[in-house]
Amino acid sequence: MMNLTCDIVMDLVSIYKDKLASQSSYEAIEEHLKECHNCRKYYKQYDSINQKELEPENHNDYLQNDYMQKYTELSVKLNNRRKLIVAGMAVFACASVFAVLISALKPCKK
Repeated sequence: MMNLTCDIVMDLVSIYKDKLASQSSYEAIEEHLKECHNCRKYYKQYDSINQKELEPENHNDYLQNDYMQKYTELSVKLNNRRKLIVAGMAVFACASVFAVLISALKPCKK
């Protein structure tokens, strides 16, 4: 196996973590991490930092989904309200036309 220096391992930690390294590089890094306490500590810190960076995104996804749900509920309420207003205006218009027709058909008293 390759004998890697700590500097090289620290440079390659990200591709090792994301499993993007070649098989031989992956094995060499893994072997170095088993033997080197400092690099293992660095890897754990790197991993924990990446996990902390992912958590807010998950939180933002949750908030975005929550806002989308609230937006959808509000949109449905507004559409229902519009339908009621249009229905009320239609009833008023029909009543007005009916009242005009009744008054027009009524014989005039002289």
